[in-house]
Amino acid sequence: MKIKGILFDCGGTLIRPIGGSFWPGPYFRDTLSKYGVEGLDWNRLELASKEGMDYLEKHHCILTEQEEREQLYKYYAIVLKVLGLSDPPEYLLRKLADIAVDLIEFEPFPETKSVLENLNKKNYRLCVVSNAWPSLERKLYEVGLGNYFDAFVISSKVGGFKPDERVYTTAIEKTGLPAEDLLFIDDYLEYAQKARQMGMTALVISRDAQQHPSEIPVINSLEEVKNYL
Repeated sequence: MKIKGILFDCGGTLIRPIGGSFWPGPYFRDTLSKYGVEGLDWNRLELASKEGMDYLEKHHCILTEQEEREQLYKYYAIVLKVLGLSDPPEYLLRKLADIAVDLIEFEPFPETKSVLENLNKKNYRLCVVSNAWPSLERKLYEVGLGNYFDAFVISSKVGGFKPDERVYTTAIEKTGLPAEDLLFIDDYLEYAQKARQMGMTALVISRDAQQHPSEIPVINSLEEVKNYL
C-alpha cells in the first residue's frame, strides 16, 4: 500500500531541547538564580525531575494552556521540594510555570524544515503525535513548523501517553486515512512497535546511530524518510 500520510513524534524526532533536556527546562536554573534561590542540592536533580514527572503523568488530562500553567505550578513545587526548598514562594512557582508555557524550550533539528517542506509539496498528509502539553502546538507555529501539519495529536488532550491506543486511533481519525496508508516515526521503539501493531508502517529514528534489536527499520535522520515512501 502506498504511503499517503506521515505521523511524526516531536521531541527527539522533529525538535531537540535547548540545553539538552526538556525537564525541568532550559531556563530553570537561571530563573532560580535571578530570584536569589541558593543552596539547592543539585545532586538530587534527577530524582526531583522523576518525582515531578510522576505527578504530571498521573494528572495528564488537560486541554488548555491555563490548565497547563496550574499543573506546572505544582510540578515545580515538587521539584524544588526535592532539591531542598520545602516552601517555595508562590510568585516563584508562578514565574517558573509561566516561563515553561510561554517560552520556547526547543529548536528544530537542522533538516526538519526542509524535509517537512518537501513532503508538503508532495501532498502527504502530516500529523504531529506527541506526548506533550497544550502549548506545544502554538510553539510549533512560533518556530515555523506548525503550518506544515494537517493535524496535531497532543497526549494531554487525549488523556494518555503513547503507547496508549487512544493516541494512535485519534491520529488515524484526524488524518482521515486508513492505518495501512500511514507511516509512523518515533525515537522510542515501543511507540513505533505499537503503531505497527495497529497496521501502520513504522520507523525508529535514532540520531546517535544506535541500533535497535527489532524488525522495525532504524533511520538516523529525517532525510532518510524518503527511502520508505
